[in-house]
Amino acid sequence: MDRRRDKKTANPKDEAKPFLEPNTSIDDPPRDWRKVGAMAGAWIVALGMGAWLGPAVAQGGADGEDEVALKDQAPASEKVAADRYLQHGSKGNEEYVAICDGADPEVGIATLKSLRDDFESDTGKAGQVDIRPVDSYEENGLYTVVRDLFFQNDSRQHYRLQVSVLKQGNGFCVSNAVFVDDGGTESESEGGSVTPEQLAIEFVNQIRKHNDPIAAREMQCVESSGDDPQKVVEAIQEITSSGYDSGRTGSNGSAELEEDVVSVPLKITFQNDNGADSLQVNLTVDVNVTGDSCVSNFTTGDELEPWMPTSSEDDD
Repeated sequence: MDRRRDKKTANPKDEAKPFLEPNTSIDDPPRDWRKVGAMAGAWIVALGMGAWLGPAVAQGGADGEDEVALKDQAPASEKVAADRYLQHGSKGNEEYVAICDGADPEVGIATLKSLRDDFESDTGKAGQVDIRPVDSYEENGLYTVVRDLFFQNDSRQHYRLQVSVLKQGNGFCVSNAVFVDDGGTESESEGGSVTPEQLAIEFVNQIRKHNDPIAAREMQCVESSGDDPQKVVEAIQEITSSGYDSGRTGSNGSAELEEDVVSVPLKITFQNDNGADSLQVNLTVDVNVTGDSCVSNFTTGDELEPWMPTSSEDDD
């Protein structure tokens, strides 16, 4: 929670005393001026260090206290409660968010973290969380906060969520969170439309990640050519059953536009950490997306051929 306690840095000048009192008599006992000089030098160093380190110490203390405060203090507004829920929820830091007593949000902390983990797994890189305001309003004591949630590195994935917030005690808490527009579209761009590159990645992920050829076929045009999603799923299952991970989908170059068809080159990388040896299977994939936002052609490279299922015709 965003509570910052003011830390007052002690000013050595306020505590320093003159080494010689103004009315000191010359008849006072003699002083050891070597000790006085050493003390004065120490004070000069202390004053200099105080001026140099003071702001840094104060800043460091504030930063360190933020995380403690997140656990101790309720959000000061409905917007802070919603933003904190999405920001820290996507990291799995449930202790940093404020959920109303007895509430069980539809899009919970586990779901938010899973979305981010999937994004980082698909792209093979750590992702940053970006939250952008869309709308907020209050009705009969229930606050509704709509936010766009982005996970981004070289790629970007977008969800729109509606967070319900209630006043509780001296702060605010989240009572529910839902996707807007029936769960949102993972591949939405900032303007709300799906780009050909995003649709191509989603199509390939239906095959690689979800092993769902039916969902992939639903994304194909009525007239579509290329490899059969079912056979590619079976080949990928053969790869993963041989000790390789579930793979990652990434870009393999720039998309090219020809008339109303966008050709999107992608690659799938499977990793097999076998003791001291680290093996990889790299598959090239070409996906053509038409202006109607459907896949008109899907072709995998020769690298997949050894893993492809053998048809009965081949056996003959």
